[in-house]
Amino acid sequence: MDKNLRPLPYRKWKRGYEDYDISSLNFLTGVGEVLYPPNSLHEEAVNEEVFLDICSTADDVWFYAMALLKGTEIRKCYTHEPDGSDFIINTKVQDTALMHINRRKGRNGNDECLEAVLNHYDLWDKIK
Repeated sequence: MDKNLRPLPYRKWKRGYEDYDISSLNFLTGVGEVLYPPNSLHEEAVNEEVFLDICSTADDVWFYAMALLKGTEIRKCYTHEPDGSDFIINTKVQDTALMHINRRKGRNGNDECLEAVLNHYDLWDKIK
């Protein structure tokens, strides 16, 4: 977070977080798999129209916001590697990963989508 309690640019976030505490600042990415238990996401999660309008290239941002909206506690699960890198990467689909769209031409799509979804659902107070 910056001095105004707004998220820093996505590229500056700490990766491989090694703390298992519950926090609304924990941001899970589907790169290493994420478990969303039943009823952990707000029913708005299936609002395709809003998702496609404000967050279509950042599914991790969308799921994060839907967990916040629901009031679900977020924590990192135990991994064998402290940085969480003990997962399998399917190299056959990496050329179509959303990160390529979000980083095209200097764009930072995750930041744009995060701001849009936090504004749309007025979630700023939930991440402080």
